[in-house]
Amino acid sequence: MGHAHYRPLVILRGCNLFLTISILFLFIIPQTIAPPPEPTLTLSPLEAVEHAVNLHNSGKSDAALTTLKIVAESAPELQEGWFYRGAVQQYTGDVLGALASYRALLSLNPSHVDALNNAGKAHSDLEDYGESLRYYNRALEVDPGHVQTLINVALTHHGKGDDDAAEASHLRALSACPTSVCYHADEVRRLGGGLERSDSLSYI
Repeated sequence: MGHAHYRPLVILRGCNLFLTISILFLFIIPQTIAPPPEPTLTLSPLEAVEHAVNLHNSGKSDAALTTLKIVAESAPELQEGWFYRGAVQQYTGDVLGALASYRALLSLNPSHVDALNNAGKAHSDLEDYGESLRYYNRALEVDPGHVQTLINVALTHHGKGDDDAAEASHLRALSACPTSVCYHADEVRRLGGGLERSDSLSYI
């Protein structure tokens, strides 16, 4: 008789345990392991771009790229977002990512001379000199006196081993540029193309 009263109690306890585990898996555990929410902008897109540039300038390029990724997703029409995302990607060595950003920008504004210049430099970094020169030529169609493009054209010719074309491009740059950049272009010519990466995000 004692066993007849004991077994329902065991079954009841087993049911309670089953219900407890079910509640844990259905409601509590998923909340503890759910992925964090996607970051969102607390600034306007343009202010966020400025903030990202400041982050990059202070040595926080990864944080800058995170912000610029959000800008690209939330305001894909903003040219500055794509440009500076490409510039930081290029600066940190993600050349293919930079090209994708510049192409997105150029689909919005095919005449963005700095994007054309930087895309040309990205192709030059990949040793795709033909495509590099095509982008540079497009940039010079927009702005024939774009000094950084003229310097980059010279460096690209130098990379191809065409020293005569490189010298002609250097002289063209020297005739078109401000004094400080002229000195830089002359140094590039003197050093045979040894241009270091620019600290400016505007020109690569």
